[in-house]
Amino acid sequence: MIQPSLISPTEALPDDQRIRRICELLSKAMILDAAGRIVSAAAVAAEAAPNVALPEQVVAETGSDVARIESYLALVGEASPAMIRETLGLPRMRIYRAAQRALAAGEITVSGQTRTVTYRLKSPQAQKRSHN
Repeated sequence: MIQPSLISPTEALPDDQRIRRICELLSKAMILDAAGRIVSAAAVAAEAAPNVALPEQVVAETGSDVARIESYLALVGEASPAMIRETLGLPRMRIYRAAQRALAAGEITVSGQTRTVTYRLKSPQAQKRSHN
């Protein structure tokens, strides 16, 4: 069953509220589009293919994962491992390895513990996109 809108057709939002809502929706769409570009089709296909992780492969995967996670953090500002996993399609352990590598290199910071962990780029590197 289709739920009726909370705003009837005869009611109108004030112009400032309507423009603000349109801007919020456009910003969300732009962020989702940019996040979709970060997720490469090759990475998704590699995840689906069963493979044996040799130490050299793990290091190579982690290196590219670090770059992908940093790109995502530059886009959104901060994110939890669950958000990164959902957006980039990376397994939890690969996110953990990449995050530990980036933390050791001083490229990202972490706040919170266990379920409340959030990652963000170091302040000089942070370039969160701002939209109108």
